[in-house]
Amino acid sequence: MKCPRCGNNDGARIQGFQITDVYDGVLFWRCQECGEAFARDDFRNPRLSARSAEYADELNQARAEAAAAAQLPFSALGDDEPLPDTLHRDARPLPRSRLPGDGV
Repeated sequence: MKCPRCGNNDGARIQGFQITDVYDGVLFWRCQECGEAFARDDFRNPRLSARSAEYADELNQARAEAAAAAQLPFSALGDDEPLPDTLHRDARPLPRSRLPGDGV
Protein backbone atom coordinates (compact mmCIF):
# COMPACT_ATOMS: atom_id res chain seq x y z
CA MET A 1 0.00 0.00 0.00
CA LYS A 2 1.06 3.59 -0.55
CA CYS A 3 -0.12 6.80 1.07
CA PRO A 4 -1.98 8.91 -1.50
CA ARG A 5 -0.86 12.15 0.18
CA CYS A 6 2.89 11.77 0.71
CA GLY A 7 3.74 8.57 -1.18
CA ASN A 8 5.00 6.73 1.90
CA ASN A 9 5.05 3.00 1.19
CA ASP A 10 6.82 1.81 4.36
CA GLY A 11 4.34 -0.68 5.81
CA ALA A 12 5.80 -0.17 9.28
CA ARG A 13 4.71 3.50 9.10
CA ILE A 14 1.15 2.84 7.91
CA GLN A 15 -1.35 2.00 10.63
CA GLY A 16 -4.43 -0.14 10.08
CA PHE A 17 -7.70 0.64 11.85
CA GLN A 18 -10.43 -1.83 12.70
CA ILE A 19 -14.07 -1.19 13.58
CA THR A 20 -15.20 -4.53 14.91
CA ASP A 21 -18.90 -4.28 14.16
CA VAL A 22 -18.20 -3.17 10.58
CA TYR A 23 -15.34 -5.47 9.51
CA ASP A 24 -13.04 -7.94 11.30
CA GLY A 25 -9.72 -6.66 10.04
CA VAL A 26 -8.30 -3.44 8.63
CA LEU A 27 -11.11 -1.16 7.47
CA PHE A 28 -8.93 1.86 6.61
CA TRP A 29 -5.32 2.99 6.91
CA ARG A 30 -3.51 6.02 8.34
CA CYS A 31 -0.03 7.10 7.28
CA GLN A 32 2.18 7.83 10.26
CA GLU A 33 4.41 10.07 8.15
CA CYS A 34 1.83 12.70 7.16
CA GLY A 35 -1.31 11.68 9.08
CA GLU A 36 -3.51 11.05 6.02
CA ALA A 37 -6.18 8.39 6.50
CA PHE A 38 -7.15 6.47 3.39
CA ALA A 39 -9.61 3.79 2.44
CA ARG A 40 -8.72 0.24 1.57
CA ASP A 41 -9.01 -0.20 -2.16
CA ASP A 42 -9.20 -3.99 -2.27
CA PHE A 43 -12.70 -4.67 -0.95
CA ARG A 44 -14.91 -6.55 -3.40
CA ASN A 45 -17.99 -5.50 -1.44
CA PRO A 46 -19.08 -1.98 -2.48
CA ARG A 47 -20.65 -1.33 0.93
CA LEU A 48 -17.35 -2.05 2.70
CA SER A 49 -15.52 0.17 0.23
CA ALA A 50 -17.95 3.01 0.93
CA ARG A 51 -17.70 2.56 4.72
CA SER A 52 -13.91 2.48 4.50
CA ALA A 53 -13.87 5.76 2.59
CA GLU A 54 -16.43 7.30 4.97
CA TYR A 55 -14.34 6.61 8.07
CA ALA A 56 -11.08 7.71 6.43
CA ASP A 57 -12.73 10.95 5.28
CA GLU A 58 -14.13 11.54 8.77
CA LEU A 59 -10.70 11.14 10.34
CA ASN A 60 -9.11 13.45 7.75
CA GLN A 61 -11.78 16.10 8.31
CA ALA A 62 -11.28 16.03 12.08
CA ARG A 63 -7.51 16.25 11.59
CA ALA A 64 -7.85 19.18 9.19
CA GLU A 65 -10.08 21.00 11.68
CA ALA A 66 -7.63 20.38 14.54
CA ALA A 67 -4.73 21.60 12.39
CA ALA A 68 -6.63 24.74 11.40
CA ALA A 69 -7.57 25.46 15.03
CA ALA A 70 -3.92 25.11 16.04
CA GLN A 71 -2.82 27.08 12.95
CA LEU A 72 -0.59 24.20 11.89
CA PRO A 73 -0.25 22.31 8.62
CA PHE A 74 -2.14 19.02 8.39
CA SER A 75 1.08 16.99 8.60
CA ALA A 76 2.38 18.89 11.66
CA LEU A 77 0.00 17.12 14.04
CA GLY A 78 1.47 14.05 15.68
CA ASP A 79 0.46 10.62 14.46
CA ASP A 80 -0.59 9.66 17.97
CA GLU A 81 -3.30 12.27 18.50
CA PRO A 82 -6.51 10.81 19.90
CA LEU A 83 -9.21 9.75 17.49
CA PRO A 84 -12.03 12.29 17.18
CA ASP A 85 -15.12 11.69 19.30
CA THR A 86 -17.23 11.63 16.14
CA LEU A 87 -15.37 8.60 14.77
CA HIS A 88 -17.07 5.31 15.49
CA ARG A 89 -16.65 4.38 19.15
CA ASP A 90 -15.04 1.05 18.26
CA ALA A 91 -12.40 2.40 15.88
CA ARG A 92 -9.00 1.33 17.07
CA PRO A 93 -5.54 0.85 15.65
CA LEU A 94 -4.62 -2.76 15.10
CA PRO A 95 -1.39 -4.11 16.56
CA ARG A 96 1.27 -4.84 13.97
CA SER A 97 0.75 -8.59 14.42
CA ARG A 98 -2.81 -8.32 13.00
CA LEU A 99 -1.83 -6.47 9.82
CA PRO A 100 -1.59 -8.25 6.45
CA GLY A 101 1.86 -9.51 5.60
CA ASP A 102 2.88 -9.94 9.21
CA GLY A 103 2.37 -13.67 9.38
CA VAL A 104 -1.32 -13.67 10.28
